[in-house]
Amino acid sequence: MGIKNGTALKVSYAGAVVDDLTSVSYSGSMEPRDATTKDSAANRELDSGKLSTSITAEGLYDPGSTTNFDVLESARVARAAVAVVYNSGAVATEYTYSVSAFVTQVSLTGGVEDNVTYSVTFEVTGAVTPALVT
Repeated sequence: MGIKNGTALKVSYAGAVVDDLTSVSYSGSMEPRDATTKDSAANRELDSGKLSTSITAEGLYDPGSTTNFDVLESARVARAAVAVVYNSGAVATEYTYSVSAFVTQVSLTGGVEDNVTYSVTFEVTGAVTPALVT
């Protein structure tokens, strides 16, 4: 077993890999429900609650690329869920994660004599579908 190289991590939007990425992140959490009662002897008790997942990505802005800030901003304004896939390079014995998500945040940043960069956040609606690459 070897340590995974982060360069292999990709995010695809509407069937196309998001262009010129420099970093990607997948974050999942579970929001527990408080189940504490008077019988809990002053101890907090929890039950499972809602699952939430978000995928974020940052990249260099190339106005000529096919899946860049401009396309992602259009998806945010459209307010429609889109198909997103997070994967680790589609290597056998690893997983891809397919989701339906909303583009909830995009930004475009550039400083004096610096690269223009963009970032995007996808908030997942519904279940995450993991698939083992064979």
